[in-house]
Amino acid sequence: MSLTTFVHRPVLVFRQKRLTALLLKMIVRDFHHFSIVEDKGFKDFVHALNPSYVIHTRHLLVSKYQQAADSVNYLLSSAETVSLTTDS
Repeated sequence: MSLTTFVHRPVLVFRQKRLTALLLKMIVRDFHHFSIVEDKGFKDFVHALNPSYVIHTRHLLVSKYQQAADSVNYLLSSAETVSLTTDS
């Protein structure tokens, strides 16, 4: 066993932000409910991957999502043209 098995270092701020951004991206991309962060199984899984990572509340994640959506809406509102494509 290594020393890291017993001693946990705190997650650096930039790493915490990156992991939270990836968590939010996963929730949105895969159509999960924001409440997934409150599920015991999810918490256990994340803790097993990195015991020092602090999972944000669903309320904070919803707030971050809303900020991103507002930013996109602002950009779209000032666009003169928009092109949409799909694969079907």
